[in-house]
Amino acid sequence: MGVLQRIKWFFALLVVFLLVLATNMMDKKHFEVVENALKTVYEDRLVVKDYIYKIASNFHHKQEALLKADAQNPYKPQESNQIAIEELMQKYSQTRLTEKEALLFNSLREEINHVFKLETTLQQTGRWTEESSKNELLSKYEDITDHLDQLFEIQLKEGKRQIDQSNKAIEKSNFMSKIEIGILIVIGLLIQVIIFYRSSSKS
Repeated sequence: MGVLQRIKWFFALLVVFLLVLATNMMDKKHFEVVENALKTVYEDRLVVKDYIYKIASNFHHKQEALLKADAQNPYKPQESNQIAIEELMQKYSQTRLTEKEALLFNSLREEINHVFKLETTLQQTGRWTEESSKNELLSKYEDITDHLDQLFEIQLKEGKRQIDQSNKAIEKSNFMSKIEIGILIVIGLLIQVIIFYRSSSKS
């Protein structure tokens, strides 16, 4: 085989090697996108939805306790209930928040702190028996419920966005794989043509 033929073969093999290498690198990148998206959907969306549900459930119990309270069974916020809410909020704060979600979360935290102070004040002064005071606290519970509903909607939207991003990465990976196979087939045919041409020339 002459020097020119050797150079041609070298570059042909180099092209195949670079093509396979580039495709593998792109596949790895797409796989990382999918992996990160699935991790985010679980840790920052599905788990957070559970936090939101439990926080909402705790406030629902508070609301029920206030509505059922009377002279024989005075309203008394449970300390364990408050601790559970604070722990859930702390766990929530450690997840990855979007810009809008962070604003809603901070607003929710302020509302919750205000409610805790209001509950303590109404309990200590006995003003929870007053209709206006009770309605004020119930209104605060409703505000918190609205905040939680908005945060829940964000989890749904962000989860869907992450899944869509994963699907796009998978589609790109499949597309690049098809291109790689097509180019390899073309290169294989060219090599066959070269070999056949050389064999025909010798004969």
